[in-house]
Amino acid sequence: MMPDPKVSRFYARISGAVMLKIALMALGYWVGSTLDERFHTYPYLMLLGLVIGAGFGIWFLVRVADKSQQ
Repeated sequence: MMPDPKVSRFYARISGAVMLKIALMALGYWVGSTLDERFHTYPYLMLLGLVIGAGFGIWFLVRVADKSQQ
């Protein structure tokens, strides 16, 4: 039995968006850690970068899911 191409395409888009969310969170963590070392504010900027990265990742994930439903 062949899977439905629309469902396969939806899963591919969602998995790509999840990978981007992970990358954005890692980038936010890295930028925050770098700024923490520079300004001696550990762990505040690292946490802020992580939260901002997660927020952008969730926003992108919802946007991709919304576009896929249309």
